[in-house]
Amino acid sequence: MARVLGLVAFVVSLLCGALPSPGGAAAIGSTEFEIEEGSRLAGTVFPTVLPSSAAFRGYQGWTVYLDITGPAGSVYDAYAARARMQGMDVPFSDAACEVGAPGDVQCGALNRSGRPTFEIAIRVCSLCDAPIAAGRISYLAPLDLPESQRKEIDVPATRPEFELQLDAAQRASMLAARPTSGEAFGLGDAFAVPEGGRVLADTTLGTCSEEDEVSVLRLTQRPNAAFRTYVERLRVAENENPVRVKRTAVGTATVAQARNDQSTVTLVKREGRSFIAVDSCI
Repeated sequence: MARVLGLVAFVVSLLCGALPSPGGAAAIGSTEFEIEEGSRLAGTVFPTVLPSSAAFRGYQGWTVYLDITGPAGSVYDAYAARARMQGMDVPFSDAACEVGAPGDVQCGALNRSGRPTFEIAIRVCSLCDAPIAAGRISYLAPLDLPESQRKEIDVPATRPEFELQLDAAQRASMLAARPTSGEAFGLGDAFAVPEGGRVLADTTLGTCSEEDEVSVLRLTQRPNAAFRTYVERLRVAENENPVRVKRTAVGTATVAQARNDQSTVTLVKREGRSFIAVDSCI
């Protein structure tokens, strides 16, 4: 397992504005956070913009999207162990992973047995039309969450059938399938890559009852205009679901988020860099 802060400290890093760089660590005083071995951060940390209701007062959350470069089961187990060290009831891969079809390993778990809420999904598919090696982790907790007592975690040996990993040719195929400037993406091809945009992730994790799609983009031109365009596309594509838009600041980052019952579009701007995540589930 990589040397990391606990997940609680990950939230501290987010609130302090020290967001991890892709594939690297972010120092917070005398501590650091590092993405687990076998995975890389796709873009940045995407803060959750919560409703203004009393039920969410004093809470904060985030979502990270991952490029999985190692074996699916082992990468999942590394994150599961870290969550368990923080007192969360997250199973290891022997209970959380399955082979959905030949060449398609999907791992997922959701902890809602108290505070915090933690959800993880990892998928590696070597035989999909466009190979997949991606993950998503979401976290929601009170700001005053006390650090759980740490304990040693014995990670069980990962079952061989869950250790699927893309080879070089499959990764090249995955990258080649990503849309480029002007090309459509998202459920129903509702969105398009803007000029100056680069797709860092465009995949399906298989976590929804019908279909899902997750896309992360780095924007180099007019990020606010891109966000407005995506919000309008969201309203047109899902006109039966009202879209709620909210803007806020988290540390040194500015965040705009539009969401309805099926999709969330999040724009994060920090230190001259801008990223958008489009996350849809039906």
